[in-house]
Amino acid sequence: MACLTVHNIVRRLVRYIVTGVLLLPLPLHAQFLSIQIDVEPDVVAQTVRPLDFGQIPTGSGEVRISLGDSQMGIFSIHAIQTQRLLVTLEQPEFLTHERLDARIPLTLQMAYTEFGINDFSQATPIGQENEEIIVQPIPGNITTVWSTAHLYVYGWLDIGMVPEGVYSGDVVLLIEYE
Repeated sequence: MACLTVHNIVRRLVRYIVTGVLLLPLPLHAQFLSIQIDVEPDVVAQTVRPLDFGQIPTGSGEVRISLGDSQMGIFSIHAIQTQRLLVTLEQPEFLTHERLDARIPLTLQMAYTEFGINDFSQATPIGQENEEIIVQPIPGNITTVWSTAHLYVYGWLDIGMVPEGVYSGDVVLLIEYE
């Protein structure tokens, strides 16, 4: 049996008072503010200049369009700043003759610039499948939430002794965004 001393009585009394105060409903004077902003992501991709190998004579060997050449393809992607893009370049292994069973090997590459800059000398090379690009804000421009990234497509063909004619293939630049 516990001995009831003044000290134990005071401890129990304080415990009951504190428990009673904590259980009493207290009026709360607080303000709650809930703000929700929904910004729909949007991406606009445009062809600035198409990739163009032009007419090439049979047996020319490797025909190269390098990063910076006037025939390289340039594409602009206009999006909300800091928007995450996944870029994929789908390309055939060969260009095929329109009527005959003849093929020309094709290899393409990509590079991009950000901050709204369209300058291939500042481009960063990227792979061809699910490459992530985050659209960076234009430095010093605080008047808009939009920015632009530029993609450059370049590559080479190996023209052997193939029949003359039109060779084609579908190259698809796929841009996914969140």
